[in-house]
Amino acid sequence: MADVLTDKIVKTRKEHKCWGCGENFEKGVGLRFVKSVDGGVISSSYWCRICDVTALEHHDWNDDGFQFAVVKDLDGWFDNSRHLPRTY
Repeated sequence: MADVLTDKIVKTRKEHKCWGCGENFEKGVGLRFVKSVDGGVISSSYWCRICDVTALEHHDWNDDGFQFAVVKDLDGWFDNSRHLPRTY
């Protein structure tokens, strides 16, 4: 299980892909930034608001997390996309 080092909403300084849906987001938008360490390996990811909310609704805290771009396929993502803005 990974240890979270950083978890915050940031205004991006360059283009990033959302880890949850794989979609591109231009610089200057608000995304969640997460940096973690697992087995000595540090990784980071950016999450759009829709994927962030959807992942929290489906997350199993005993699980290893989500693979790249699979959150978009979870139940509730489409409904969340109709009611939430894409960025923070």
